[in-house]
This record gives sequence, structure tokens and C-alpha cells, in this order.
Amino acid sequence: MSHVDTQTNPTPRRLAHPINEAAELLAVDRRTVYRLIARGDLRPVRIGSRQRIPADQLERLVRPQEHAA
Repeated sequence: MSHVDTQTNPTPRRLAHPINEAAELLAVDRRTVYRLIARGDLRPVRIGSRQRIPADQLERLVRPQEHAA
């Protein structure tokens, strides 16, 4: 288990977000997140029985030119 240094990183960054939280972060409705998934604009991961949206997917969606290869 890794140690989080609270002086340099007071809040650990989430690696993946639930659908509701992803919608809130993007300032859109949950249905919009599901549409983005259906179109292939977001690629969720399944953790157990739940879908999560990786943080890098959200960043890629809002900053596509910076993440293009």
C-alpha cells in the first residue's frame, strides 16, 4: 500500500469516477455520459459490477488536442 504525502498532495487524485460524479465533473446530465459512452467518446472500465470512468478519459474528452498521439 502506498503512502500519501499530505504536505505535497493533500487529497489523493481519483483514478476513476462513478457515472454520477463524471457527469458532475463535466457539468452534464448522467444521460449525456451514457451517450458519450455509447458513441465511444468515453471508455468506461468495470470494477466489480460497477462502471467507472477513468480520470484520463475525462481529461482526454475536454482536452483532446493535448492527448492526441
